[in-house]
Order: sequence, then C-alpha cells, then structure tokens
Amino acid sequence: MRVTLSGTEDIAIETRGSIPEEIARAIVGPGLVPEASHGFATVELLVTSIKDLKPIDQPIPGISIPGMDYKEALWRVGVIFEGQPAWFVKACDIDGTLVRISAKLMIRYPIREARITLGFDSWRATARIDIGGMSLAIDAIAMPDRPEALPPRRALVRDAGAVYEIPWQERAAPTRANAKINLQDGLAEATLGCAVAWSGEAVIHRQRTHRCGLATAVPGQSVRG
Repeated sequence: MRVTLSGTEDIAIETRGSIPEEIARAIVGPGLVPEASHGFATVELLVTSIKDLKPIDQPIPGISIPGMDYKEALWRVGVIFEGQPAWFVKACDIDGTLVRISAKLMIRYPIREARITLGFDSWRATARIDIGGMSLAIDAIAMPDRPEALPPRRALVRDAGAVYEIPWQERAAPTRANAKINLQDGLAEATLGCAVAWSGEAVIHRQRTHRCGLATAVPGQSVRG
C-alpha cells in the first residue's frame, strides 16, 4: 500500500557543513558512496516546524483524518546514489510522541526524542535542539538575496542492515532567503561521531510543502551496515 503524507513547513532552516570522508563512509555503510571532495563529505541539518501533516492517498470515505503538528531535525549525509546526489538520514529528532512512533514504523527513521523550538521574526529565524543535556542552537539572519529553490534530493535510510528509500518531495517555498548564522553546536559529535565544520550560512524557507511516505527497500542493498 502506498501512503503519501503531506504537510507545510511553517519554518525551515537548512545549513550545511562537512566531516571527514572516512567518517561519512562509516555512517552510510557498505554499498553507499559519500558525496565528498578533497577528503571531506557534505552534511546537512534541516530543522523545521511542520503543520498539518496527514495522508493524502486512499482517504477513508466519510472520515476526516486530523493533521499532526510537530518539529523535526534531520541530520543528513550526502551520498551519490544511482549517479545523482542524494541524502542519507543519520538521525531524525522529533518532539512529538505519536509522530516519533509513526516515523519509525512507516519511514524507518533512526528516531531520537528531542525538545525542539523554532522562532521567526522579520527574517530572523532561530532554532534549538535539546537531547539528553546536549544542545544545538542556530540564530539565522536573512540576507536580501532570494535563492533559487534547489530540486529535492532522493532520501535514503538504513534499518536493520537494509537500505530503504523514502519517497520525498518538496514544493518550493513561496518565500525563502539566504542567511548568515551563528551556530552553537554541542550535539553534532554525539550524532555523527565527530565535529562538523559548519558553513556559517543557511537557507530559511517559509511555507514550503513537505511530502514523504512509506519507505521501500532498495534492491541489492540488504547488507548489514
């Protein structure tokens, strides 16, 4: 059964950095190749507040399924998959119990319970992730330029030794901006196994459409990672 979930990213902050390629190889596991240059691999952190996430496939006649509001942080490592850049999800931090259960069962995310806050005021966006006494905080100040929306990458995850693809789509935010950021990081090393060389820049999105769904196994990738 195919299920597509759709919601709106009320606020989203995306920032990138790099880690040593050998650490990225250990994270993504056998069969996947990190997106790397000169010995360093790309990583990305997406922190977002999602509103009204609910199924849009196979509605039940006469029953309206309520949407879920929650906050999420995705830690992603760049890989080259079938010749194109893709994301491998290393960790998914979620602040809602029901969404954590659903994301683990349906999307096979490696879930962590977190307290996540996001704020926005006149193109100053803030985010904070708190997990077990560790935290990461972002203060993003928008710049005047408005970047073109990048096409969404395919999304991969590993569960019980097998690689799964998450159907991932984005409808570009009607409003977005490049930003300079101040990032205080006390969480990346516990998440990725090393410190991240963050770029100092981010993209802020407002009202981007977010779609995902049931993860499906990638043929030929069912090896123990």
